[in-house]
Amino acid sequence: MIDPKIVIGLGFGDEGKGMAVAHEVEKSIADGHRPVVVRFNGGPQAQHNVRIVCDGKVIHHTHSQFGSGALLGAKTYIAKGMLVDLDALIWEGEHLRDITGENPFTSVVIDKRCPVMLPMYARVNQELEYGRGDKRHGSTGRGVGIARACIDAEPISKTVSGAVVRVSDVLTGRYLMKQLEAWPLWLSREYGVSVPNESEIWAYDLCKARDKLMILGVRFDYVDELVKKSVESKQVIFEGSQGVLLDKRVGWFPHVTYGDMDAFEARRLCGEHRAKVIGVTRSYQTRHGFGPMPTEGTCDIPEIDNETYEWAGVFRTGLLDIPNLARAADSTCVDEIAVSHMDSYPGRCVTRWEGTSKVDGIDRYVPCGMCIEDMDEDTFISTIEDECHAPVTVIGRGPITDAWQDR
Repeated sequence: MIDPKIVIGLGFGDEGKGMAVAHEVEKSIADGHRPVVVRFNGGPQAQHNVRIVCDGKVIHHTHSQFGSGALLGAKTYIAKGMLVDLDALIWEGEHLRDITGENPFTSVVIDKRCPVMLPMYARVNQELEYGRGDKRHGSTGRGVGIARACIDAEPISKTVSGAVVRVSDVLTGRYLMKQLEAWPLWLSREYGVSVPNESEIWAYDLCKARDKLMILGVRFDYVDELVKKSVESKQVIFEGSQGVLLDKRVGWFPHVTYGDMDAFEARRLCGEHRAKVIGVTRSYQTRHGFGPMPTEGTCDIPEIDNETYEWAGVFRTGLLDIPNLARAADSTCVDEIAVSHMDSYPGRCVTRWEGTSKVDGIDRYVPCGMCIEDMDEDTFISTIEDECHAPVTVIGRGPITDAWQDR
């Protein structure tokens, strides 16, 4: 039996989790296994870019809901902790089919308990962000935070027993219209944003997407048991969403994501089996959009995959903040570290802060007394290992799979 692996981002997202997962999948296939990639948190806002060489050509796909081993033929299990956008899943799968020539949908299993993303969530999310002006919290505009709020809400009527629309509701269709009719009024009252009731259109679109996914070969099941069986028989790689510094317990509220970005849910799915946690970081710091980034402006590195978008905002870079990297690694108890973009390493990093400030009762490193040191590559890697109390086991030197190597 091979220990399951959990890939977690240690920054604000965009650390290279997709390529780190693809690297683990490629190794597993080379060893004769049939790996499964499990998406266990976050939602369709994830943007995990993977490039591989196929027949002498580089093919690229941005994985949002499919596991980042999809280009290599790995199965994808979407566990109950992940938000699902059925239409977006179809679009993504069709792109995979176009570039690989294979049907990727037959390799996907979606947990029936997954919450479903609805158009009204995005509407409320976007209007709230517009209203904040230059004090935006930072958002992809997809409505993920609103969806999480609906999950946490109490049942909103006697006829709607669940607090959110789940995949099982779309599969049966039994109470779907009642649920869709109840939510707009609740959201309008909760957030002060007018949400028109288009429940008939929403129900039609959800059922249409459901039918198409079933025809394409997607399977709907209870993923927990499937994961346990896979852990016992083949290699399983858990793919985390976004980064630990966006977790509401670790990051700078309110500039956080609404969901747990650590490894807890993946560990739960592993049951009694010990999982190895791999924390991923770039060789420098990045952040997309609004929110604190203490080292912003200390280096400027070109980016090929992230642009400025209306909702995500500007893509920002700075020197790697090792104290906050260590804090992220400690919060999720990483066993190993993968460092991506070493081909773009700027030759310096932030090694300590002279002062801290309490935010929400927790010590946060603040941009004062910043200590920047010049370091060669070997010293840089050793410093990460010393501060994070974990070995650097994988190095990525570019966007091509072949450039990722074990140390």
